[in-house]
Amino acid sequence: MTYIDDLFSLNDKVAVVTGAGRGNGAAIAEGLSSAGASVVAVDLEMTKLSAISNSCDFYICDITDYNQLKDLVQYILKKYKKIDIL
Repeated sequence: MTYIDDLFSLNDKVAVVTGAGRGNGAAIAEGLSSAGASVVAVDLEMTKLSAISNSCDFYICDITDYNQLKDLVQYILKKYKKIDIL
């Protein structure tokens, strides 16, 4: 790993990206994953999420629904124990 790679590394970080199925959300999820973060890619439809990297963890959720959002947070904390990047 070069100095620059190490400086900007997101290894051991957990990122949650909403709207990850397309556009900016997909690009952000890909970029964070490329930098070494564990990415939870969130969207309303699995078909949209399937277009991004398989290195992401996919989760279907309507973030405007409190109960679904609560379930998402519980899932992430159970699996990863933390959230570093929203």
